[in-house]
Amino acid sequence: MNGERADAPATQEANASAPKRAHDDTDEPIDSATPQRIGTIAPNAAEMIAALGAADRIVGVSSFCVYPPELLQRPRVGGIMDPDLEKIVSLKPDLLVLRGEMPTVTKLAQRLNIRVYQDRTETLDDIYTTLHELGALLDTQTEADELIASIKSDIAAIRQRIDTQLKSDNRPTVLFVVGRDPAGVRNVVTVGKNTFVSEIIRLAGGRGAFETSTVDYPQLNAEAIIAAQPDVIIEVADPATPPTELAARQTHWRALGNNLPAVRNGRIYILTDDYLLIPSPRVVQSITSLADVLHPAEGAQR
Repeated sequence: MNGERADAPATQEANASAPKRAHDDTDEPIDSATPQRIGTIAPNAAEMIAALGAADRIVGVSSFCVYPPELLQRPRVGGIMDPDLEKIVSLKPDLLVLRGEMPTVTKLAQRLNIRVYQDRTETLDDIYTTLHELGALLDTQTEADELIASIKSDIAAIRQRIDTQLKSDNRPTVLFVVGRDPAGVRNVVTVGKNTFVSEIIRLAGGRGAFETSTVDYPQLNAEAIIAAQPDVIIEVADPATPPTELAARQTHWRALGNNLPAVRNGRIYILTDDYLLIPSPRVVQSITSLADVLHPAEGAQR
């Protein structure tokens, strides 16, 4: 789901194997001077590099970059689907961190002899791999090792909390919605089993309603949703969504009727957290947010 805010389609583009190291136009790994001018084409890469203590080296960020605050005023270089090649050239980067396959940017980098790192972060393990590789590339290996250890420790603590609350039969079935027709429950896009979001749902103590789907981002109609009988519906919306639209989205879901457990039990959540679809060090916040929704502490309800 992500490096971009609308990261469902972006993640499909980046569907692949483990990340690749920086390379030259022969695709051979290269070891050169430590990069000092970095262009990032997706939000997750910018967040990772900043978390490694190298935010000051980032000269350009994605149009969808929302974090950390110190990057918000950096020049924007477009996104995965619409990179601004002219802007990229003007920033004179010595390293470009791409999200998956971006042929036009790769050709530009080859022509100008700019190093490229292809970020293929699709799973939690990929986050660790990418942090490790970027740490080596940016000479921030100590920071990378410490960050990876911290993320693993925090996730282990969340899992321990969830395990104490869970019985084998009470993992709620979750319909996680990353996109749909804003006018109603049509063209609903959810997540399949091979996605970052599906993984964090499991870590948060849930079971994806379509977690067995081999399609990364299945598109559903209302009939398919009713047949799945989700216990919980979680829809991700832009943080800038007006309250009236958020209320309307709730109304759309309730119109499916009380035969749907999520409707009957009032378990429909419209979340506007900007990190939920971004596979970055903020994954701990993503899992925590979902765990709080799926398994609220006694007396608490989101």
